[in-house]
Amino acid sequence: MKQKKRNSSFELLRVFSMFFIVAHHYAFYGTFNRTNFVFSHVSALRVNLILLFLGKVAVDIFVMIGAYFLSGKIFNSSFVKLS
Repeated sequence: MKQKKRNSSFELLRVFSMFFIVAHHYAFYGTFNRTNFVFSHVSALRVNLILLFLGKVAVDIFVMIGAYFLSGKIFNSSFVKLS
């Protein structure tokens, strides 16, 4: 069986998506108070909304890259008994 060489650009994209997933969790569960919003903090709201959006996109990218790497593997199903 030939070993597929992993592409480092995919790994870099996975690292960025992990960062944006963590940033999404900080934006959603962090210290930004949406209930007592003051209109002088509009830039903070924009940053928060951008982080929320990028986090949702990053989850999709992370799952697709993981599925891409798993699709090339041959699975050994000898441990599964169907009888």
